[in-house]
Amino acid sequence: MSHPHHAHDPGIADLLGHPWTQGIITGVLTLIPARNYPRWLRRSLVWGPLASASIASAYFGAKPQVMQQLVRKHVAEDDSDDSDALENGKYAGEQKTSGGVRGATRMLIPGVAIGAVFSGSIAVALWADEKMDRALRRAGVRAPRLVMGVVAGALTWWSVTTEQRDRESSTHD
Repeated sequence: MSHPHHAHDPGIADLLGHPWTQGIITGVLTLIPARNYPRWLRRSLVWGPLASASIASAYFGAKPQVMQQLVRKHVAEDDSDDSDALENGKYAGEQKTSGGVRGATRMLIPGVAIGAVFSGSIAVALWADEKMDRALRRAGVRAPRLVMGVVAGALTWWSVTTEQRDRESSTHD
């Protein structure tokens, strides 16, 4: 989970972006074994990124002006000093691109590749969840899901804390 940049309520965004909140949410969700997820949810988690990345990349390839509008809106809402780069056309989608079928085809390959990486990562994570659970049970751990939840929550807290510290130090440089 990363910090939402454009949430409607900054209080909620700050809360959800806080390392402790993310660690707790991750730890609690880890208590639920992936094998207990409904089949439709597991399949959606695995195939959803591939399908959505493919559809989105084809759409943005066919209609590059939509991507340009999104980039402009994002940069306009951002608090950073990106207005010069926006005016100079340095953001993705700013170059004159061919739309239609040709643009959709050109964008589809990287979109499918990105979607496949995410789908594969989720499939591996669901597989690993089951393997870790079984390994902890075989090792005699009484509450394997609790151990997994605490470890996942702690790693998430550490990761978010490190990411925020790195981001703050890079803005002060």
